[in-house]
Amino acid sequence: MLESALLGVAGAFSAQVFVWMLHLCGRSFLIGLAGYEPPGAEFGRAHAVFGPHGLWLVPVVTTLGGLISGFVVYRFTPEA
Repeated sequence: MLESALLGVAGAFSAQVFVWMLHLCGRSFLIGLAGYEPPGAEFGRAHAVFGPHGLWLVPVVTTLGGLISGFVVYRFTPEA
């Protein structure tokens, strides 16, 4: 029973770290690189804020994120 509890705590902690890293990467890429802040309660805005380059960087940044995640999956977890 102790082992099950420890595995549950470790799994929950890992999931929280994963969600935190997704949030950090999303903010870093979208806000940091593209200058785009989407509307919503998470950001506390009723409208979107665009950076100095406009919207053309959003597809570039999301494509870059897809390429990075594809490389990570291909390199470290090829069975996925």
